[in-house]
Parts: sequence; C-alpha cells; structure tokens
Amino acid sequence: MPRCRVCGRRAKYYVPWSNAWFCPEHFIRYVERSVFRVYEKYIGGRHRRVLFAVSGGKDSVSLLHILAPKLLSEGVDVSILFIDLGIEGYTSKALKIVEENASMLKIPLIVSRLRDYGYTITDVAELYFKKLLRRPVCSICGMVKRYLMNRIAYEEGYDLVLTGHTLDDAAAFTLVNILSGRIDELVKIKPYNPGNHKLIARGKPLLFTYEAETKWYVEARNLPVLRVKCPYTPVEEGLVSEIKAMLHRLEERHPGIMRMYMRNLIDKLQPAISREIKESRLVYCSVCGMPSSTDPCGFCRIRSRILELKRGVEG
Repeated sequence: MPRCRVCGRRAKYYVPWSNAWFCPEHFIRYVERSVFRVYEKYIGGRHRRVLFAVSGGKDSVSLLHILAPKLLSEGVDVSILFIDLGIEGYTSKALKIVEENASMLKIPLIVSRLRDYGYTITDVAELYFKKLLRRPVCSICGMVKRYLMNRIAYEEGYDLVLTGHTLDDAAAFTLVNILSGRIDELVKIKPYNPGNHKLIARGKPLLFTYEAETKWYVEARNLPVLRVKCPYTPVEEGLVSEIKAMLHRLEERHPGIMRMYMRNLIDKLQPAISREIKESRLVYCSVCGMPSSTDPCGFCRIRSRILELKRGVEG
C-alpha cells in the first residue's frame, strides 16, 4: 500500500513528475505551494485589486481556491468575474457553480452578460452552422472572453486579471505557434503580462500546473465544479489536439517533460525572442475606445457583423 511522502499515512495521489505519493491533505499543500511559488516569482505583490476570471471549470475553480484566500489575507481586494455567454442549457449551470464558489469564499461576484452587447454565443453558433459566419464558434468565443475580461477589469478599476490556463494547453499552443512560425504569439504565453493603461495586466499562475493536478485538487477538496462540456466544444480540434495527445504520450514516458519545456521556454527562450521582436503598436478602437492592434477592434468588428446577420435572418 503506497504511503504519503510527507506523513506516512495511506496515499491516494501519485504525482509522476515528482515521483511521489501524497495523502489528500499533503497533495493539497503540494499543489498550493507550487502555485504560490509561481505567483510570487512572476507576479508578486505589485497588484492590489485582483479579478479572478472563473468559468466554473476545474482549472479556474482551483486557481480561485488556491490564491484568493492568500491574497485576501495580504489585504488585496479580490473579486470574481463570470462571463455569461448565453449558451442555452450550459451557461445557467456554470453560473450556479460560480455563485456557489463565490459564496464559499465570501468573495464579490461580477457577472458580465454578452447579450447586453446584442448577441450570444448561441446566436454565433446558429450563424456558423448556417454558414453565414466562417470563423469557428470557439475562436469567436475566446476573443469575446478576452475582450470582456479586459474591459470589465478596466471599467471596475482592477489592475490584474487572473485566468486558469494550465500547462497542458499552454505547451500545446506554444508548439503550434512554433510550427506555424507565429513567433510574435509565442512570447505572449507566459505567467505574467504587464498592463498598459486600458490594457489590464494578465496573470496565469497555473501555467506550470498539469490539468491532472487541478482535477485531483478539486476532488481532494470536494469543490463544486462544472461537470458538463460546452455543447459547442468540437469533437476533433485538429493540430492542437494531436500535439496535446503527443505531449501526453511523451509525459507518460518522461514524467515532467512538459513542465521542463515550459520553464525553459519562458525563462530562457522568451527573453531572447523578445529582444528580436518589435512590440505591436496598440491603437484605441474608434467604436469602444479599448486598446487593440486594429481599428475597429476585433470585438467591435465581429459584433457589427453578427448584428447585421441577425437582422437579415430575423427580417
């Protein structure tokens, strides 16, 4: 029977990249210490108003319960942001989970509703399936969430947004960027991106945390999380999913290789790449006033197109 490396009690969780067994109590401590170290190394105490973007999934819920109590104890003003994307049969369940976590931690919850901008992701999906929109639903959804996270944080006076991006997805996306030659995108995937006026600083403290760890963490702490997938999640995601599967096979044979890759990329390669790449010049969208690399910004362009198509369909 395996024993916990720390206390010698019966163990439940085996962490291959650390070659260690843990009981639930010490597994929780192991994960929390790992995330604390990342936060302190890359972000530290420079921010006093922090907004956690929480979807209700295991990753964002884990991040919230790991970091929010610590930040609150240090006098940081902490709130939760939930983006209501208007996905029928899904969003209401996700919001209920987020409300439950907010209540557990006694943290204020801000709900931003996409329908207040005239459409929902359900509308986007219907237009896409009718072949009136070429851009995939998940692509538009991701852009919408990034825009609203930044806009709400700016309007509400927060100076840092934290998201639950984990190691598995980050490693896959960086490899896709390398293969496609998008080196300018490669330097953006890191634990901390500083802000600039209306562009609010963004942090990803779980960037060296495996998805398996967040799964076990919410299990060990019995935290409420969303158990259903978004109905628009594609069954086959193409290159990203294939690379992710390849990384998981490598991880089985060489435990810790994904974490080593991301640490080398962020600490050694990104500084060198950044010196060779000119930062893209930001402008301010003439429609909404938010920072963007184009005018109008991507959000306002796609919003205008969706509203136009909706009027055509309804008319």
